[in-house]
Amino acid sequence: GDTLTAVSTPRADRLSAQQRRAQILEIAREEFLSRGYAGARIHEVAKHAGVTNALIYKHFESKDELYEHAVMAPLHRKLETLFPEMRSLPVDVEGQAQHDSMLRWVRALLELFTESIESIGVILFGEREHACEFYRRHVRPLIEASIEVGRVNWGRWPHRDYGIETAVQAAW
Repeated sequence: GDTLTAVSTPRADRLSAQQRRAQILEIAREEFLSRGYAGARIHEVAKHAGVTNALIYKHFESKDELYEHAVMAPLHRKLETLFPEMRSLPVDVEGQAQHDSMLRWVRALLELFTESIESIGVILFGEREHACEFYRRHVRPLIEASIEVGRVNWGRWPHRDYGIETAVQAAW
């Protein structure tokens, strides 16, 4: 008669919970950046990570939370690493420290926008209520922190009179 042969399926590498979470975040980031927020699918993230949807939801309560951790948290961390340096700039008659710091800040913003503009744009120009909440929670605090840094540095170097709020918002 017929004999059944066991078909072996490759076992997924065993990852620690922390490693699995990092893997999910990396795949989710790619999914959000390639498909935008609305087009990203949890089941696609799960499929590419080799896990179930349930495991994704074990780590993240919702698609919103996954987006926040995969896309927005790295963005915040990247920009927030610059704030302490910018808050502690020395008084500089030549303004070179401020100039160099501002260049690093603008480069970080440009890198951020280059990496994330599609995903951020999909949200900001999508459904109005969700866009307003996203702006309030993610974008506005970074703008406010940037304005505050500008105020801290106002008297530390010679410059023309200008509107800090206008300059920061224009950069954003």
